[in-house]
Amino acid sequence: MTTDQKDALQPKYHHLRGEEPPKHNADVGAHDFISEDEGDWSPRRESPCPGFGARSRAVCRRLMRAVAHPNTFVLMMGLLYLGVYGCSGIYLSAVISTIEKRFQLKSSESGLLMSLNDISALCGVLFVAHIGGKYHRPRIIGISGLVVALGSFMSALPQFLYDNSMDLEGLVVSEDGNRSEELLCDSGTANATVCTADEIEASGSQLSKTWALIIGQLLAGLGSTGLSPLAVTYVDDAVEKSLLPMYLALMWLPITIVPLVGFSLSGYCLSIFADYYKTDAAHLEIGPKDPQWQGAWWLGFVIYGCYLCLVSVPCFFFPRKMHKSKSYCCFSGVPDCCTALMGKGQGGQFTEDVSMTGGAISHKTLHGEPLSVVKGFAHLPGSLLGLMLGGIVTWRLTGNQRGYSFLTLAVHSLAVLVFFILMFLGCPNNDVAGLTTHYKVLNHTATNGLDLYSACNMNCTCEKGVYSPVCGSDNVTYATACFAGCQTLTKNQSQTTLEDCSCIDPSETTSSFAVPGDCPSSCALLIPYVIMVGVTAALGFFAFNPSFMMYFRSVLEKDRSLAMGVKSFLSKTLGFIPGPVIFGAIIETQCSYWQESCQETGECLLYDRPGLRLAMMGLTTAFRLLATLSFCVSALFVLKSPKTPSIEKADGNKEEKAKNPEELMEMLQTFRETEV
Repeated sequence: MTTDQKDALQPKYHHLRGEEPPKHNADVGAHDFISEDEGDWSPRRESPCPGFGARSRAVCRRLMRAVAHPNTFVLMMGLLYLGVYGCSGIYLSAVISTIEKRFQLKSSESGLLMSLNDISALCGVLFVAHIGGKYHRPRIIGISGLVVALGSFMSALPQFLYDNSMDLEGLVVSEDGNRSEELLCDSGTANATVCTADEIEASGSQLSKTWALIIGQLLAGLGSTGLSPLAVTYVDDAVEKSLLPMYLALMWLPITIVPLVGFSLSGYCLSIFADYYKTDAAHLEIGPKDPQWQGAWWLGFVIYGCYLCLVSVPCFFFPRKMHKSKSYCCFSGVPDCCTALMGKGQGGQFTEDVSMTGGAISHKTLHGEPLSVVKGFAHLPGSLLGLMLGGIVTWRLTGNQRGYSFLTLAVHSLAVLVFFILMFLGCPNNDVAGLTTHYKVLNHTATNGLDLYSACNMNCTCEKGVYSPVCGSDNVTYATACFAGCQTLTKNQSQTTLEDCSCIDPSETTSSFAVPGDCPSSCALLIPYVIMVGVTAALGFFAFNPSFMMYFRSVLEKDRSLAMGVKSFLSKTLGFIPGPVIFGAIIETQCSYWQESCQETGECLLYDRPGLRLAMMGLTTAFRLLATLSFCVSALFVLKSPKTPSIEKADGNKEEKAKNPEELMEMLQTFRETEV
C-alpha cells in the first residue's frame, strides 16, 4: 500500500478501530475551508476571516456557514454573470451605434472595440482555468467581478474626458428661439468654408479618444477570464454527478433575462441626452428619435459598475471547497425539483456569449432604441423555454454521450434553417431622395444613378456628409432641408415647418413643405421577424446544455477546468475575436451615406437595409452551417467509439463500493498489516 493510501485511511476509518474521532473546532462550520485533498478530513483549517476581531470573526463565520451551500452559490453566480456579461456584451452592442456617432467611428473600428473584451480574456483563460482550480475559486471569482466593475467604470470615462460641444452646434436653441438655419437652401456664394484647427481635429475618426473605453474593455475581459471554468467546476465538486445537468440548467436560467435587461437599460439610457448634467434637454430642438440625437451611452456602464461591486463581495465568503452531500436536492421528479430550486431563488451562470452583433444590426437597420427592447422581450420566452427543456432532456439522457451528440446535431441543423429564413424577413428602405429613390418633383428628369444633387437644388450650396432629415409633404425623406430645396423656416410654438421647398412636388391641396425628422414607415414583416428571433433563442439555449455536457464529460474530472479553458480559448480565437471585426467590415460595404467633415470620413449615416440583412444573415447562416458540420464530425466519432457506461452511474458505483463495510474492514486490515 502506498503512502498516499495510508494517509487517506488513517483519518477516515478511525471509528472502525474503536478510536475516538478527532474533535472539530466549534468555530469551524460543516462547509468551512478544508484541505485540497477532496473528501479527506484534516485538522489544518484556514482561518475563514483573518484580520478581524473576535466578535467580527464570529459573525463572519456564521455568514460563511450560511452561504456555504450550492444553491446559494448558484444564486450569487447568476447575479454576478448578469452584470459581467451584460455590460460587456449586450449593453455594449446596444449602445455601439451611439459610440460610433459620438466618436465618428467606422463599423470596423467599433467591431474592434467589441473584440477587445475577448482579446484580453484570451491572454489568460488557459492560465486561470488551469491554475485557478488549485486555489480559492470563490475568492478568485469575487476579485474577477471587482476587476470587471473597474473596467465598466473606465468605459464611461471618455464622456467626461473630452468635450462634446462641437457635436452640439446647431442642436441648441439660440437666444432668439430659432434653430440655426445653416442647413437651408442658400443660393449665395459657393460653399468654400475653410475648416478651423479645432474643426480639423474634430473631423474624421476619433478612435484615439476612446483609450479609456479600450482599457475598460480589456479589464472587463481579463476579469471574466476564468469565471465559467471556475464556477462550473466548483458546483460540479459540490453536487452529485447525476444532478449536474439540472443544476447547470438552473445556473444558466438568468441568462434568459440578460438581453432583456441589457436592451431595456440601453433604451432607457439612450433616451436621456448624453450631456444632460450640463445641458438642459429642454433647450434642444431634437429628440431621441432624431438621427443627430446622442443618448447617455456611458450611464449604463456606471450602473453596471456599481451593481458588480455589490454582487462581487459575497463571493469572498464562500468556502474553498464544499463537502458533497446528497441532501442538497432530491431529483425524484423533474417538476418537484424545479419547484424546490426555483423557490429558493436560484441564480444562473451566463454562458460563453450572446451574439454581440445583434444589437448593433438592429440599431443600424431601424432608427429608434425601442426595437432593442422589443427584441429583448422576444428573446426572453424562447430562451426560458429552450434552457429548461434542454436541461430536462439532458438530465433524462443520464450521461449518454451519443444522445448528447445527436441531440446537439439535430438542434443546430434546425437552427441553420431558421437563420436561412431570417435572410428574407426584414424591413425595406425608407424613401430618401437621392440615396434610395429618385427625386419626385415634376420638373426633375431621373438620371441613371442616384445623386443628392438634382436640378431642383442645383442652385443651393448644400453640404454633403450631413444627415439631418426632413419629411416632405410628398412622404419622401430628404437628407437635409437644403437638399429638399427649402428656403424658409417658420416656427409656431413647438411646431417647426420648412417652406418654399423646390424639390417637393406640391399636391393639388397642399403646398410644398417639410417637417424635421424621417417620414414614418411601416414594416409588415416585423412581427414574423420578432417571432423567429424567439425561435433562434429557444434553439440556441436548448442546444447549449447537451453540447456542454458532451465535452464536459469527455475528459477526466481533474482536467475539466483546463478543458473548459481550452474550449473558451478556441471559441474566442475562432469566433468572438474575429467575429465583430468581420461583421463590421461587412456592415461597411452596405453603407449608403457617409458622414464627412473637413474632407474626412466618419461614421455611416445611412445603410441599405435589404443588402445589410442579406449580407449579415447570409454570413451568419454560413457560420452556423460550418458549426453544424463540426458537430456532425463529432457525432461520427462518438458513434464509432465503444459504448461505455455513463460517468454518473460509474461514479455512483464507486460511491456504493466505498460505503461497503466489509470492503472498509478489509482495507483497514491491510493497512494495519502494512504498519506492522
